[in-house]
Amino acid sequence: MNEQPRHVAVPGGATRDDSPVGTTEPPGDWQPMPAASLPTRSGSIGVVGPALAVLLVAAGAVLVRDALVSGGAVRGRPWIPAALDAVDGLRPGPLFLVGGIVAALLGLWLVYVALRRRVRSRAAVASRTGIYLGLGDVARLASGAAEEVGGVISASTSANRRTVTTTIRSTGGPDVADAVRQAVAERLSPLDPAPRINVAVRGGGNRS
Repeated sequence: MNEQPRHVAVPGGATRDDSPVGTTEPPGDWQPMPAASLPTRSGSIGVVGPALAVLLVAAGAVLVRDALVSGGAVRGRPWIPAALDAVDGLRPGPLFLVGGIVAALLGLWLVYVALRRRVRSRAAVASRTGIYLGLGDVARLASGAAEEVGGVISASTSANRRTVTTTIRSTGGPDVADAVRQAVAERLSPLDPAPRINVAVRGGGNRS
């Protein structure tokens, strides 16, 4: 039985909480902190960004070299004026049209990559405070649950936010797939929403 808090009067009109440690109940109007938002990771921009950075560094290196050549610190011919002289006098042609189309499509793709929704790589756990599991952790939980089923020799799992696929090696009967599915579903029951569970059996039984 929970003990009620005891408030003892002390000199000066104040009171002292003399309740046993660990028995104090939170106030009736206590509310948890807002739930954390679903973590995301960058998508294709994680590849495009470094590629553009390399190109920018290369362009900066060319500018620095030409500046050193123009100042006499380095021997050689400036690359930028030479490149401009090479294209000077070119007339419009099919190559310019193709190049313009490719550049426009590449620009539109970069805008799409930069603005699209980031990849969601976590599974939500039913809670009031926002708890999430990595998909690798979800796969490990599923494999651990499958290996606890009788007749299962080993298990491996691949998982995304909607589907969990567990592949087992088993010496059990044809009902081992149902037993594994039930065990995995129970282990992953805290996830919200619950993922679809697929089981593939090697050494007996069929995919289900």
